[in-house]
Amino acid sequence: MICLRSANRIFRVAGGFYSRSMKTCWENASRSWGRALTVALCLAGSVCQGTPNADLSLGKPQGSVPDLVLSEEGESRSKAMAHYAMALQLETAGKIREALVHYREVIKSDPRNADLVAHTAELAMSYGSENEALSLLKEGVEKNPDSAKPYLNLANFLTTYAEVDAQKTTEAAKVVAEALTKFPQDAEVYQTTVMLNLVGNSRDKAVEVMKKALAQSVADPEFWLALGRVAQEVWPLGQSESQIENRDRVNPYFERAQQAAGSGASSDAINLQVAQFYLLTNQLPAAKKICASLAAKPGNPQARKMLYRLHEAAGEEDQAYEILKAIVKDAPSDPEQRKLLAALCEQRKEYAEAALHLEAAIQSNGGDSSAYESLSQLLLRSEQYEKLIQLSQRGVKLFPDRLMFHVFAGIAHRMMKQWEKAISCFAAADAQAQASAPDQLNYRFYFQYGVTLERAGRLEESAKQFEKSIETTPKDSLEEAANTMNYLGYMWLEQNQNLDKAEELIRKANEIEPGNGAYIDSLGWLHFKKGEYQDALTQLLRARELIDELKPEDAEIIDHIGRTYLKLGDKTKGIEHLRKAHELDPSNVGIKQRLDEAEGKVTPAPAPKLEGETAPKGPAAKK
Repeated sequence: MICLRSANRIFRVAGGFYSRSMKTCWENASRSWGRALTVALCLAGSVCQGTPNADLSLGKPQGSVPDLVLSEEGESRSKAMAHYAMALQLETAGKIREALVHYREVIKSDPRNADLVAHTAELAMSYGSENEALSLLKEGVEKNPDSAKPYLNLANFLTTYAEVDAQKTTEAAKVVAEALTKFPQDAEVYQTTVMLNLVGNSRDKAVEVMKKALAQSVADPEFWLALGRVAQEVWPLGQSESQIENRDRVNPYFERAQQAAGSGASSDAINLQVAQFYLLTNQLPAAKKICASLAAKPGNPQARKMLYRLHEAAGEEDQAYEILKAIVKDAPSDPEQRKLLAALCEQRKEYAEAALHLEAAIQSNGGDSSAYESLSQLLLRSEQYEKLIQLSQRGVKLFPDRLMFHVFAGIAHRMMKQWEKAISCFAAADAQAQASAPDQLNYRFYFQYGVTLERAGRLEESAKQFEKSIETTPKDSLEEAANTMNYLGYMWLEQNQNLDKAEELIRKANEIEPGNGAYIDSLGWLHFKKGEYQDALTQLLRARELIDELKPEDAEIIDHIGRTYLKLGDKTKGIEHLRKAHELDPSNVGIKQRLDEAEGKVTPAPAPKLEGETAPKGPAAKK
């Protein structure tokens, strides 16, 4: 006799250790189990010791007495459930011998459970006897004449212990041969048979088994997919010397899977697995054909993703781009595909489109500092300066240790000619770097900082930043150092300041990169400033010869040539070159004024300068 609490505990334990291997038992005995629970509760209620005045009765039982009594089969299954629960408890506790006793009782009630029989046989082999283990497995074969699983379990057991007794190998071969005869359309039988032959160095027999499998008339595509995986064990595809030959032997199994799948909606998953096989074995046209067919249907993003990779691998950028756009259109909240599309757009120099998709990916799934910095780059390249400033302000708050967001904001303000705001951002980045991580800023930053200060007319501060840029430029980037040298030297020339230092910098830039027209122009202008007009003309004409086709930014060189001719007394050539410079850059007030003076015309008052823009255009044009 047991109390109610004990009865509940028994059934909780039994239910808690119920496993998939006992599913059949549970389904068949569910009604009997319910009746057993009712009986147990009724019995418990009659003897439970609780509060003296409590009414623990369950009321008057409904139905006849036979309805409340377990049938013989139900009672047997209920006992099996209890033994199974106890076996699991004991095995978990490491009490294997005790668990084995209860597993044996379960098998007596349910000898058709092949997995449980195999598990019990393994325990019996270790904690009982080999004869008992074999007896359990063979009995499982006898009790399950319509299932291949007991045969395979017996064969695997015999093979596992074949090193101890070579006779077991022969016996295992007989078992799988019998299974293959009785179950010729069971993929697992072929898999076990092939692996036993391969392990036993009987590859020829494994090949014969696979040929027999290929001759079967099976309409289940999963059967052929499974055989395709087995075929790759028989004919390995990783051996380069026989890859094509082996691939041709494996392909038929996947072709049969595709044929069996047909073209219905339920076939898509099968066809996709076949396509993946073709992709992994570098049979790209076949994979592409299947994926293109699947991608044409709605609701198959995986096929489209694979098709995108196939087009990309084949170098078909336009097709890959269109496929990826369709993927994103169908699944706009997929951040990974958005990032892929953003990267592809960036490669195509579609920076605004790339920024749109990367921003959507960040909004959908968040982003780290590198994602924000990548988006900042895209906004800069697409000239979305106001949006870049907003993003930079957010980046400063989210990632206060990443000073690059100050830099991006500074560049954006500078591009909008908001010089002082730009300087403030660059100064914040510089101050943060000096305080915590100087290595985060390089010579390019100091060059940009210097240009911004120059544009604001703060020339002394600008020169300091240029000098710092030159000092920090690594030796393997001398060409960039030469650009900064020329820029600073030219700035000093225009201001008639530090002419000796300016000459030193300009000559050094020409030594580093002697064929650079901008540097040669600066050298010519150096001679002009020193009054050496013939030497100036020689250098300026040499700079002009390096220009194949004149562009607006070349107006400065032509202007210099015209002014030099005028100094040499050749007014005709001087005016000719000033006119050409004016045609190239009609908005340049200085060139127009010099042309009017040379032609003897009255020059109108120059237009007011932009706020803060006091520096000449020369150095910026030479970048």
